[in-house]
Amino acid sequence: MAKKKEKAPKKDNLLLWGIGVLILIVIIIIIARGCETQTTEEDTSMDEEPDTDMDTEPEDEEPVVLGLEEVKCDESATIGYKSCSLLENGNIEFTILHQGGATLLGVQYYLYDENDNLVGEDAQMTAIEGSSEATLTLPVSKFTGIESVEIRPVMTVDGADSICLNQRVIQHVNRC
Repeated sequence: MAKKKEKAPKKDNLLLWGIGVLILIVIIIIIARGCETQTTEEDTSMDEEPDTDMDTEPEDEEPVVLGLEEVKCDESATIGYKSCSLLENGNIEFTILHQGGATLLGVQYYLYDENDNLVGEDAQMTAIEGSSEATLTLPVSKFTGIESVEIRPVMTVDGADSICLNQRVIQHVNRC
């Protein structure tokens, strides 16, 4: 009479279960460490003073906010875009063409994020003669999340220094 062979327990399934459990444990450890690092970074930022405007400049350089009236200017304040380039330090060098005949007192510029929210503003008050070009270095590196820059001329209108509403240059930073 022939002997029946006894079936051996399936070691393959046991081995696969063991490997699966080991992989699961490793994934849990990786996730836990990632959450711990994230929590530590959030806790560190919570220890700092609350910042009401997350996209601001360092405290050592205050922006120049002119507080001038915004008015419609005539064509003597016309400006146009010529070029821009991103500098190594993160700032942007703009070249604008002043096509009007009046001398501009300077420019006021506004910085916007990807949702067109105003992030900051600053001014450069250097006279720009009529029918000339001017190169401006805008210190946008002191702000974060800048997507576009709007430059408006500043000139004397009806005896008062004013920011021109209708004469402006708008340029996306990623095109520099």
